Amino acid sequence: MRTMALLAGVALALLGGCSVNDDGAGREAKFCNQLAQNECDSIALACSRERADCVTIRAAVCDTRVQAARNVGRSFRPDNAGPCLDQTRATYRADIIKAEDFAMLEAKCGRVFEGEANANEPCVADADCKGPMICDKRRCGTLKMVTANANCGNPGERCPSEQFCKQGDGFFSCTARLAAGAACNVDVECAEGLRCRGMACVPKLMLDAECSMDSDCLLNYCDPYPPAGRPHTCATGLNFARFSPSCDGYFGAGADAGM
Repeated sequence: MRTMALLAGVALALLGGCSVNDDGAGREAKFCNQLAQNECDSIALACSRERADCVTIRAAVCDTRVQAARNVGRSFRPDNAGPCLDQTRATYRADIIKAEDFAMLEAKCGRVFEGEANANEPCVADADCKGPMICDKRRCGTLKMVTANANCGNPGERCPSEQFCKQGDGFFSCTARLAAGAACNVDVECAEGLRCRGMACVPKLMLDAECSMDSDCLLNYCDPYPPAGRPHTCATGLNFARFSPSCDGYFGAGADAGM
């Protein structure tokens, strides 16, 4: 969940004093250290932990994400690092980090590590494509919002929020998202406030209902840090407090299971 947020143009000095002669690994390590500091400025105090220990743990989590990015052919983009670091600092200062806050963090941090795929080349995520292209219909393309009921077959063409791009007999067109009870699947989207479960559109879950993923919940946040022995439940967002499960998740054995 929210894994790319951890990989979150300002001067390279923001990355801990990197010089133009630093190699890629050195710049990445300094980015991870600064990212960890921006998280720990808030959460170390909230969780009653030593800041230095917090930085060590969270930098190691970032290092793991860096290696995963390298393994799929993505490279560090220093020009994208500054906005990510700034957004990380702002996000972790909030008393409750909500789904929309994570979305903003992803928007700022999702391209710090980026692939080399060109237009119409295969992809599985936006970060596989050369910026500012996105991954759409499993191909890289330039984002273009089309009008309601329009054709949307080219990579990057997106429909209005109340519609989705549906594949027909050899073409794609914007079609209304499905109402409650309609048959659905991974490529056929339900209307706002609904989710696809058991091949049918059903209402999203309210607060405290048991969930398995963010999209189950009306507020789009399924708490990844339940108390021991308790199920994951829909929540308002992520918060940190002394002895809270979220602190244990960020600093204990589950430190890499976070966002």
